[in-house]
Amino acid sequence: MTVVSKGSGGVMRRTPRWIAGAVVALMTAAGVGLGANAAHAASVSMSISSGDFGQIKSGKTVTMPITVANDGTAPIKIDPAGLAAIAAPFALVSTNIVATDTVMPGEFRLIQVSYTAGPVGSMDTKTITISADEVTPGTPVTGTITLKGESLATDAASFEFTDPAAGAVVDFGTVDVGSTSAGSVTIENDGVLPLSFSSLDFLAVDGDGNPLPITVDGAPFVIEVLPGGSQTFALSYAPSNAGSWSGALTLKGFVGSREVPVATATRTIPIVGAAVVPPTPSPTPTTGTGDRGAGSNGTTAGGTPGRQLASTGADGVGGLVVGTVAVMFLLAGVVAVAKRRQQKRT
Repeated sequence: MTVVSKGSGGVMRRTPRWIAGAVVALMTAAGVGLGANAAHAASVSMSISSGDFGQIKSGKTVTMPITVANDGTAPIKIDPAGLAAIAAPFALVSTNIVATDTVMPGEFRLIQVSYTAGPVGSMDTKTITISADEVTPGTPVTGTITLKGESLATDAASFEFTDPAAGAVVDFGTVDVGSTSAGSVTIENDGVLPLSFSSLDFLAVDGDGNPLPITVDGAPFVIEVLPGGSQTFALSYAPSNAGSWSGALTLKGFVGSREVPVATATRTIPIVGAAVVPPTPSPTPTTGTGDRGAGSNGTTAGGTPGRQLASTGADGVGGLVVGTVAVMFLLAGVVAVAKRRQQKRT
């Protein structure tokens, strides 16, 4: 093999075959070696999701899925031996990682880990190491899972009803159909995260799960309540049918966006009420001009003389005199009868 090159003076020179061969061999060997190392380093890779449980209420146990994904370009095998190091307050619940299993690029395996929050204020951390290698053993890669958790007196996202107190009843009383009765509930954010409340998340149902005609005033709205803060929500009950009922009012608070919340908290409080049909008012009497006439000189609707309803003036005085005379004659007769009977006895 001869390599032809041009010198600095423009003169064509021949390079001996053995030198050219040696250079090509060296370049090829170097290229192959670097390429193989680069390919191997890039082909074996895995990504591991977070193991941070965040803030959990003391004594509560929660479970979290952790994924181990093959994000390289070569099939790998994952060694689960490192999972044996998981210890309290964390625990291995389950895993589908098998040492002999081949995990293709883009596939993942799952680890379920639980955390039981200890005494209030405790912060727990545990680091776990797992390894992966090509199906044809080469240089393995390792990954770490950092398990973390913090214990709180309450859930990070939490609230309670304070007026009325949790367990008490919101009583709307008895209201006429077609009228409105007012009520209210007050909540307090006793967690450590800001909570948002939407008017869309107030749900009032009766004992059978049927919606009740109870609405929250001021809707639509989204209100954020900071930790330690409180908020009162005014409610209205506007029945269209009579009947008594008992049910529940459910309210949900969320952290972040309502559509994709980071965390939520839901509470329920009992509610009762009743609706009645209001009585029909009696009509107010009025003086008519029909068959009963329209007074001393009234006429019927047909134009005939009406029956006298009342009399006044001279007619009234005359009636009084006639009545008095009649009573006097009656008394005189009674006295006369009594005297005759007495004479007969004597």
